[in-house]
Amino acid sequence: MYKTKEGLPLGTISEDVKPDDEWGLFRLTDDGVRIYKEGAELAAGIMGIYCKEERVVKEVMRRKKRSQAEEEWKKLPKAERERTLIRAVRPK
Repeated sequence: MYKTKEGLPLGTISEDVKPDDEWGLFRLTDDGVRIYKEGAELAAGIMGIYCKEERVVKEVMRRKKRSQAEEEWKKLPKAERERTLIRAVRPK
């Protein structure tokens, strides 16, 4: 549970993963990295944030299983791994 400076709970962050979900790698734009580091409430909603009318995350690839997505993530250069998220996504 995350709290504001005043101690008020913002909510619990949890994954809503369905059995048929695929797993995607998403690269944060420069604005996305900046916003992601602002705090838990922005990091939790990063997938739906737009800056200058563009999403601050760009889908790089999808895999059927989380383990496959994690393997692809491990192949990325360190600088890319630092700005790449793995998220469950609904099949297209």
